[in-house]
Amino acid sequence: MIYNLLTIYSFIRKDVFLRIHNGTKIKILIFIYLSLPAIMFENSHAQSYPLSVNGKYPLGLYSVPPSSFAEIAAAGFNIIHQYSSRQNIDDAIKYLSESKVYNLKVLQNMPSAYINESDTFWLNWINSLKNYESLEWWYLPEEESATNIAPISYLIKANDEIEHLRTTYLPWNSETTMSRYINVLDILMIGSYPEHYHEPRANVMSWLINGLNLTPKIPYIVSVIPSFNEGAGWPSPQDVRCDAYTSIISGAHGIFWFSYYYVRDNHQVWQEMKNIANEINGSGNLAPIIMSPHFDESITSTIISGPKLTPYTYIWEDGGDVNKSFNSIQWIAKIFNGITYIFAVNLAQVYPPRTDYTDATVVNRFGNLNIAQGKAEVLFEDRIISINDKSFEDTFNELEVHIYKIAPKLPSTPTSPRVED
Repeated sequence: MIYNLLTIYSFIRKDVFLRIHNGTKIKILIFIYLSLPAIMFENSHAQSYPLSVNGKYPLGLYSVPPSSFAEIAAAGFNIIHQYSSRQNIDDAIKYLSESKVYNLKVLQNMPSAYINESDTFWLNWINSLKNYESLEWWYLPEEESATNIAPISYLIKANDEIEHLRTTYLPWNSETTMSRYINVLDILMIGSYPEHYHEPRANVMSWLINGLNLTPKIPYIVSVIPSFNEGAGWPSPQDVRCDAYTSIISGAHGIFWFSYYYVRDNHQVWQEMKNIANEINGSGNLAPIIMSPHFDESITSTIISGPKLTPYTYIWEDGGDVNKSFNSIQWIAKIFNGITYIFAVNLAQVYPPRTDYTDATVVNRFGNLNIAQGKAEVLFEDRIISINDKSFEDTFNELEVHIYKIAPKLPSTPTSPRVED
């Protein structure tokens, strides 16, 4: 039903566009847009629908020039995008061809300047590019209503036999608004920029929640997080790490940073982004663990000391913006090859006037583990924590991430009794 309604609306919009000008045009467009149905869906865990790029967890960058392909591929990033509102087909083919040399996939730009072009124009675009091996997803004109991009989206669906997924960036966190993209997009790319919006880092999770509520109606959710200087300034290396693993813990199927163009000159932040990519898709090899559909739901988490809640941040609920706090320690536990991995982040943050605490350090206990005694290895930190009575405790500084590896204790090999002569 939504598919048909959106298709009809898109043609009405084009017809009105030819006849109406200035204020009258705007009023009619707004009226029709608001009349579209708002649909809410029950929760469904996004990680039940794993997405991959070259068999790895999708880690992408906006605004990547060909001169940086080698460095980006070596770091563990696997999908790239090139901004150009007036990109032509020859330029797109060149970008696709050069990226293949480095085994990088492309989030193929659909130039926004041509959004009102004819179906013939877009069919030529789609048919000229769809068979290139490095094309991974189609990126429709961003920050547009579902009705504006629906005609292009449906042309892709009908004419791309390889069935590359359709996506674009959405700057809205309203579940009602995002639900309008059902049948129009296969992937929601949801952007949360705490510095830009002057929000605490818990905002990353809050914005993803509404998108995740729409899965599997829109199958995949990709988190878009900041690597630029605006609003409250640059994110710190610790902020970048917090955002990435918060996205994973929240259930995002992939991560994109906006953007390489800005961050390439901030060496500390860029280095931390490369560290994260290496942990996930490089030597750290976390990708298959993150993408595993197997959860350990028996583990418990208890805050022993420190703030129990994050600073409040806004989320769209019940038809409006609602200020909401979350548990300070956010975590997931995955099982891979018989080993339990816990990904955890402390989203407590000294953020006056939204918090009355002056220290965001949290001590947390993870309990009901599958071993009574043993060791938990803290990955990438060169630490080992003792497990006693099926539990262990650890300290989280403000916005700190810990990743634990808990291998089951193997039974000792019995020895044969020695026979005395």
